[in-house]
Order: sequence, then C-alpha cells, then structure tokens
Amino acid sequence: TEGVVEVRGLGLAWAVECAGPEVAEALVRSLALDRILVVPPRPGSVVVRLLPPLVVDGRQLDFVASSLAQACEEL
Repeated sequence: TEGVVEVRGLGLAWAVECAGPEVAEALVRSLALDRILVVPPRPGSVVVRLLPPLVVDGRQLDFVASSLAQACEEL
C-alpha cells in the first residue's frame, strides 16, 4: 500500500517503515485494536517494530500477520 515504504526483518523481528509519522501512529493504533502490542516509533521516526516473544506459536503468528496485512491496507 502507499502508506508502507518497506517491510524488513530477520527471524521473528520485523520492522514496517511507514510513509510518515502519522501513518506509523495510525498503524500502531490499528494493531492495538486487535490487541497486538508493537514497539511504537520514536518521535519523528516512521518505523514500527514487531518483536514477538520467544514462546509464540504458529496460530498467534498467523493472527498477527493477518492483522498487520489488514491494517496496512487500511492506511
């Protein structure tokens, strides 16, 4: 989508680079509605980080991936 510039990651640690700070804040709010906690961007930053716990299971990862995809489409 046009609100997302790049998605990058290594293992389970991922980062979503947004088109602007307000887009990043909207992404954080949207994911919070699905009870997904992410590392919010630092002031002036546009990167939202996803750092799941080591005890996460496949069903939970699928839920986060689906919610993230939907949230990005809505930006």
